[in-house]
Amino acid sequence: MGKRAIPLWYKIFEYNEKGNKSFEHIKQGITELNEIFNAYDYKVILLADRGFKSIDLFKFIDRLSWQYCIRCTNDMLVTIEGKKKIKYLRDITPIKKDSL
Repeated sequence: MGKRAIPLWYKIFEYNEKGNKSFEHIKQGITELNEIFNAYDYKVILLADRGFKSIDLFKFIDRLSWQYCIRCTNDMLVTIEGKKKIKYLRDITPIKKDSL
């Protein structure tokens, strides 16, 4: 596959209200995939859109030792482990490679 990615699990959901997502369905799909991946020594990275931003979902993925990359809006509040101050995502400046 090279540098291409293909979805291994997807499901189309119909919701009555905007923003009314049940992450239990998402966790079910992730659990099914995890059962398959446990038999192999794969590094799993979950890619998702900003509609899936959920601390509960992140914690669930962490328990599986998966990595994730989820696009979020810049007004999302974040904390950095070991730091007391909470910031908006838009206020966090990436560290430049030269300053490392």
